[in-house]
Amino acid sequence: MEIISHPGEAYSQLWSAFERLSAAFLGIFALGLLSIAFILRRALNPLRAIVQKMEQVANRQFGEPLLRPKTKDLIAVVDGINSMSAHVEESFKQQAKEAQKLRERAYMDLFRTLETVHFSWVNSTSGCLNLHWVVLRFSMQSLSSKPIKLTVTRLVMV
Repeated sequence: MEIISHPGEAYSQLWSAFERLSAAFLGIFALGLLSIAFILRRALNPLRAIVQKMEQVANRQFGEPLLRPKTKDLIAVVDGINSMSAHVEESFKQQAKEAQKLRERAYMDLFRTLETVHFSWVNSTSGCLNLHWVVLRFSMQSLSSKPIKLTVTRLVMV
């Protein structure tokens, strides 16, 4: 009796084990990549929200405050961003009110007085001489708190 070994069957089984091991490795690798991508996306979403909020503040668009994230490290950052956004919004509102007051003071604080004085003098030789004297005064407060006055005087003899 003679025993002859053939390596083909052993190589076939080794190749089949390698294919299963490779498939399992690739599956675990893909699952790991997906889980890392999910974790990174979850971790970076609050940072994206912070960046968007800062762009809105830069464009003077103040919306709702940011929601507090679940990550403990970013809670203080989000609270600071919300506080800063509220302070900047309040500052812009106060500046708008002050600008409106200055606008009203510059354009609406214009008052006019009109004085008309009639003089009548009767001369026996030339008849009646009427003088009409009209004074129109403008006074406007400038931004430098120095009054600007414009006086127009008209003397008409009729």
